[in-house]
Amino acid sequence: MQRLGLAQALLHDPELVILDEPMSGLDPMGRMEVRGIIRTSGGGEDSVFSSHILSDVEALCDRVIMLHKGRKVAEGRVEI
Repeated sequence: MQRLGLAQALLHDPELVILDEPMSGLDPMGRMEVRGIIRTSGGGEDSVFSSHILSDVEALCDRVIMLHKGRKVAEGRVEI
């Protein structure tokens, strides 16, 4: 279901993609596949990606915003 939802989100090459826990419930191979799809998903569109898994954030994001109870508490670039 996660892969199908991702395909639907990317199908029409949108300018903005919002993904909420896109790798939730996937096995390790599925997680790797979805990471690859997100990384290569088009020509420069912006993405909003929410996750509690920091390794996913490090692998996919160049900037992060941390929220607590709906308020921004931190913002910055991902340093690898």
